[in-house]
Amino acid sequence: MRYKPTIAGLTLLVTITYVCFHASGQAIPTQKDEQIQQTAEAATPPPAQTLLLKEGTEINLKFAQKLSAKSAFVGEPVELVLARDLKVGDVIVVKQGARALGTVVAGKESEKKRNEARQLAMRVDFLKVGDKKIRLRGEKAAEGKRNKNAMIEGTVLLGLSGLLMTSGKHYEIPEGSPLTAYVDEDVEVSALSP
Repeated sequence: MRYKPTIAGLTLLVTITYVCFHASGQAIPTQKDEQIQQTAEAATPPPAQTLLLKEGTEINLKFAQKLSAKSAFVGEPVELVLARDLKVGDVIVVKQGARALGTVVAGKESEKKRNEARQLAMRVDFLKVGDKKIRLRGEKAAEGKRNKNAMIEGTVLLGLSGLLMTSGKHYEIPEGSPLTAYVDEDVEVSALSP
């Protein structure tokens, strides 16, 4: 007896072949997917430790620029830098040299005025840590110094009126001057790797 292929037999053969092919084809990608996922998990670094920087924490800064009553005007930004590493416990959260910004709050009323300001003061606004800004509070006022040479020359040339004209104080905060600021509110920061 000869076997004649029928439509039902061919359909059954195609169906079995299709099922076997897809069943074996899906097992291989699943194993590859698991291997890729395991490799990605191994390459992913562990999450950084998050610490709480508490309100009132002392921050030691220093001026990154000279500030003078001759040129400083109200609203002018002031550059500062972190004087030493900032730590929470024994863990460093901000490296020395990180940028901090402040604002002149007492000085010339506008940049265009020629007269020297009678006082000079600034406030600290924030410390920049990566993309995050840590709000700070703190202020610094300049101490006035008299220009003794100008006073002597004015007195010799013009007498008492020369002394009065040159006896004004000159206010300035030199670059590198220390300033202590404080964290304004609790903030979470990431630990830096040693």
